[in-house]
Amino acid sequence: MSMQKKVLSEKALYTGNIEMPQGFEIDREQLKSDILESKLSGDLKFSKSWDMLKNYVIENVRLKHNISLVNKETYGIILKPEEKSDSFINANLMDLKNSCDFVMIYGVSIFKNSCKTIISYDNNRIKNNCHGISLNNNSFIMFPSTEMYRIMNDSSNYSYLLVINYQSL
Repeated sequence: MSMQKKVLSEKALYTGNIEMPQGFEIDREQLKSDILESKLSGDLKFSKSWDMLKNYVIENVRLKHNISLVNKETYGIILKPEEKSDSFINANLMDLKNSCDFVMIYGVSIFKNSCKTIISYDNNRIKNNCHGISLNNNSFIMFPSTEMYRIMNDSSNYSYLLVINYQSL
């Protein structure tokens, strides 16, 4: 018997740490300050650290996975001690053509092993699966923007996260 396999669909999850070259490290304290300021002003201002992070991810995803990305929207999240976020879907399901394709969550200031992202997904007939991934300082998780997720802060400290929505070209 001859048999072949063809993958029709895939839901990729990318995780890791941001490893900038020496001398070009991301100033996470500046990002933390920017996130806090954005909660007061309603707008995340441009900063060198944010630009470095965004471009580092775009270039590395292109080189390692042959996916061309462009930044669509960036915002910060601050979770209070023991807070769990609402569930989010970053894609606009009524306008998928103009929606982002990937969402990346980056750990700006997190107490070690205290923050977790829970992604809900369907696997063919098996619905409402969940996969949890811990986030730490300088680590990230990137996944399709059509997946629902929530973030849990199990620490007695505040957690600061940066969310970047990317569109693939």
